[in-house]
Amino acid sequence: MIGGLRARGIAVALAVLMTGSGALAGPVSAASFHFSAWPWLNAGETVLDRMPFLGSVFGSLVGPSSLSYGSDGRLTVLLVGSDYRARLAGTGERTDTIMVLSVNPKTHQVAAVSIPRDVAKVPIGPGQIYKGRINSLFKAYKKYYGTREAAMEHLRQAIAYALQIQIDYVAYIRFTGVEAMVSQVGGVPVTVKRSIYDNRIVDERVANHPHGAKFLASPSTLMLGANAPLCWGPGKSGNWNAVPNCTRALLYVRSRHGPRNNDWVRAHRQQNFMMAALRRLISENSGNQSNLYALAAAARAMPSDFYTTLPIATNADAFALFNLLRYSSTSNFLHAVFKPRKYARTVRSHQELRLSVVRALTAQWFGPVN
Repeated sequence: MIGGLRARGIAVALAVLMTGSGALAGPVSAASFHFSAWPWLNAGETVLDRMPFLGSVFGSLVGPSSLSYGSDGRLTVLLVGSDYRARLAGTGERTDTIMVLSVNPKTHQVAAVSIPRDVAKVPIGPGQIYKGRINSLFKAYKKYYGTREAAMEHLRQAIAYALQIQIDYVAYIRFTGVEAMVSQVGGVPVTVKRSIYDNRIVDERVANHPHGAKFLASPSTLMLGANAPLCWGPGKSGNWNAVPNCTRALLYVRSRHGPRNNDWVRAHRQQNFMMAALRRLISENSGNQSNLYALAAAARAMPSDFYTTLPIATNADAFALFNLLRYSSTSNFLHAVFKPRKYARTVRSHQELRLSVVRALTAQWFGPVN
């Protein structure tokens, strides 16, 4: 883990653009996303911005929604990014991205927290401690219960217990979903706060390219999908001057090597990318719902690579998500990565959460809406 949305696309955006992996159906051209707006909606945007209650009026035109805020009165989603790729099929998969996103429907405040992949010994239920690394818990559940759906449900319960919060929905995605969705919205503009020189990441699209990719600092870089120019580094030469600037979104959210770059920095980058993606959707989507329905249909068309329990099947559900996110603060959002030393302690090669500190934060950010 886009803008002034349209109904269904929001659920898909939440599920796909936030977590940094996942696959959608065949690509939709970027041009198809930049459609003409309905005149009445464009004319009323200022009014809608100032009178959010009108959303419920328009929402009534498409019927009731099944979207639930739970007993705590907020929408909270577990976002899981899998490292699965076809060439490694049969070896299992790790969920290196585990993020929890919550929206307060009254204040429209957005909060996001990420659990680093090397966190271990996590309490997942009364009297239950998962001793392995958290990024292997999904795989363990899937092996035990037999299906992705059951594994995701148990992962939802486990993370909710660990953080002592309610989690309403889940969203699971793989690498190719990021590529497809980013392409469909014409790219995601992000702020690259400082240059990244990752000498280990590989652009697998062309064989035998040297390792590495660089992302130059910029107030706004348009990160692209699979159609991004090829990225490669200097290999063993170390000569970064001859290396092109990488604008491939997937590599940007996956990069974790190089000076001042690591798993925790990557998790923060994923959170910021997620919000940039939401702003993109919100700002670019101006009224023709059929385009957003196409995005949702694309996600549903590749069930092996994309899965969510978020309701995206009806116009009412889509509009409910749109209306919630449209007014949410994606620029000034609360976010944290549970890294040492504040939120975790390092024990040999893994981290263990400081549960009292973590739960104090989640109680504040994810607690019941008053």
